[in-house]
Order: sequence, then C-alpha cells, then structure tokens
Amino acid sequence: MPTLILSSAGLLLESLILFRGLRNRILSKYPLFYAYIFCVLLLDISSYGVYGMSPGTYRNWYWATQIIILLVGYGVILEIVHKALSPYAGADRVAAVFVAGIFGLVFLFVIYKSLVAPNWSPATTYYELERDLRAVQAIVLASILGVIFGYGISIGRNLKGIILGYGLYIGSSIISLALRAYGGTSFHATWRLIQPYAFLVSLCVWATAMWSWQENPVPRMPDRFESDYESFALRTRALLGSLRSYLERTARP
Repeated sequence: MPTLILSSAGLLLESLILFRGLRNRILSKYPLFYAYIFCVLLLDISSYGVYGMSPGTYRNWYWATQIIILLVGYGVILEIVHKALSPYAGADRVAAVFVAGIFGLVFLFVIYKSLVAPNWSPATTYYELERDLRAVQAIVLASILGVIFGYGISIGRNLKGIILGYGLYIGSSIISLALRAYGGTSFHATWRLIQPYAFLVSLCVWATAMWSWQENPVPRMPDRFESDYESFALRTRALLGSLRSYLERTARP
C-alpha cells in the first residue's frame, strides 16, 4: 500500500509539473528539464503495463528504464549549466564541453567494463553507472553553485528550484548508493525505498518552483570573470586529456 500511494503521488506531481509548464509556456524556457519529467512520467506509466502483461520481463524492463532516466537526467545538468552561465557565452561553451566530455568518458568506460565482465548483469551495470555519473553530477552542481555564489550571479526562482530539487535527489542517491555498497544486497530493500521518497521530495520542490515563470535577473559581469574563464578553459582541456588517458590505461586488459 505505501508503494502504491508513493507511485500515485509521483504520477500526480509529474503530471502537475507538465500541466503547469504547458499552461504557463515554461516548457520552451527549460525544454530539457521538462523532457526529463515527461520521460519519467511516460516510463512510470508504461512500467505498470509491462508488469501487468508480463511480470517475468519486468525486471529487465525496470533496469533498462532506470538507465534511460539516468541518461536523460544528464540533460537537466546541462540545462542548469547553460542557464546559469548563458550571459557568459565563452564560459557556457567550455562548461558544456567539460560536462559532456566527462559524461561520455564515464559512460563509455562503464559500458566497456560491462562487456568484458565475466558476471555481467543489468543491475550491476546500472549501479556502477549511477554511482559514477551521480558523482560527476554532484561535482558539476557544486562547481556551478561555487561560480554563482563566488561571482554573485543572480538566478531566478525557476532555476533555483531545479537546482535544489535535483541537488537533493543527487545527494540522496549518492548516500543510498554508498550505504548499499557498505551493506551489500541486504540494503537493497532500503535503497528501493529511499530513492522514490527522495524523488518525491524533489517533485514537490519542482512543482512549487515551476508553478509560474520568473525571468532570471540580468547579471553584471564581474571584473575578474574573463581572466578566470581563460584559466578555467586551459585547465579544462588539460583535465579532459588526463582523464581520457587514465581511462584508456585502466580499460586495457
């Protein structure tokens, strides 16, 4: 019964967020965020149909949908980066390349490990992929918040809500994955409860923050921003090159 109530509340909030976004024409302002909510809603609804028609195939379906949601969720991170840094075109481009590059390297590395692993399973692949990508998401969000607060960049209620909601979900995911790694399979049932409750809290935050449209304030360019951006661009290229070399060495048999 608690699971049914939790699922129903999630479907209701996801539908409400999409309805308000459509009614207030916010979908075009944050297309990747709303695409993420739509995918979650669609996969949640379809899961009921798959389980009803073929319970035996539901397990593989579940892990496949989780990977899809995780990948689509990276679009939310890219949109947060873009919206926060959109007044600074150069920094926006470098940050987008950095995030996409890290994502691609981690994703390909986990897939490669899955292909060569002797005891491959969808669950193991998903746990490894979520663990690594959630860690990168947390680092990116922390970095964006550091830039926002460090340079005094003003952002509107909508973007604040997206950052807060997704940040809460990423934080709870990292904690639950760490506890699962410590507790093993005995923690699996607890993990299956923590994730939906955490996501429900995020949905509540998003439903409140995205209830109506609020334009981001026009920021003032900090004096030291441009020079710091050039240094960051150089460090980013060096870091991506080092990480690519490390993953290539690690992946060699």
